[in-house]
Amino acid sequence: MKRLLIIVSLLLLVFPAGVLAAAGVVQGTVVDVGEDRLNSNPLRTITFVITATAGGVIPDTEMTNANFEKVKGWCFRGAEAFPTSGGTAPTAANVFVLDANGMDLLGSIDGGTTAYAGEGLVHATLKRACFPSIYLAYSGLHTNYYTTVKDLLTLKVSNSAANANITVVLIFSR
Repeated sequence: MKRLLIIVSLLLLVFPAGVLAAAGVVQGTVVDVGEDRLNSNPLRTITFVITATAGGVIPDTEMTNANFEKVKGWCFRGAEAFPTSGGTAPTAANVFVLDANGMDLLGSIDGGTTAYAGEGLVHATLKRACFPSIYLAYSGLHTNYYTTVKDLLTLKVSNSAANANITVVLIFSR
């Protein structure tokens, strides 16, 4: 019993209560951003505002059904990430956009473990963007891959610093 009490006391010294708090992701609703002047395609975005705590662990966040219904049949065009205004600056982090079968629409070759286009998408001070990508196993190469949204997408952010505030925007076109 004494050993257990000592271990728990040491863990509390190493991991204070604030570090053990849960991370949060707030998903906004779909926003129409008008027509893209280059090709007149209407665009829609979904914004995820993320607070990373508990050692930087961020829960995977599935698109809500209401948002899915608004982008179903639309083309996934890319992702943007930047530090949330007024929040704590993040360190570099990776972003994945997974379909219902676990395929990363940003080109991960192993289902959302090793990032490709989403690698380092989160930066401490800069806004960054990437295009969707797919890995072609027969050639060992990646290519841009603008897929039609047919099922719920999941946002995954990995390697984030603790106590960071990140905004990720998914972009869709008609």
